[in-house]
Amino acid sequence: MIIKQGVLIIHEGTLINNGGVLLNNEEALFNNRGTLITKEEVLLNREGVLIDSKGILFIKAPLLSVVQEV
Repeated sequence: MIIKQGVLIIHEGTLINNGGVLLNNEEALFNNRGTLITKEEVLLNREGVLIDSKGILFIKAPLLSVVQEV
């Protein structure tokens, strides 16, 4: 079924809207920028930057861990 807002829902529980967001059965959300948000409210992008729901930013780097508040 396709509605005016551009939302597509299929029987497997996959939802794709016109903003490029996909929600699957594993409760992971991917947007069109390659960002992953899990049900634990953790955001991980392609660059290895992880942001949790408290606004803490973790940057993965060789031999270095950087923790910084956003």
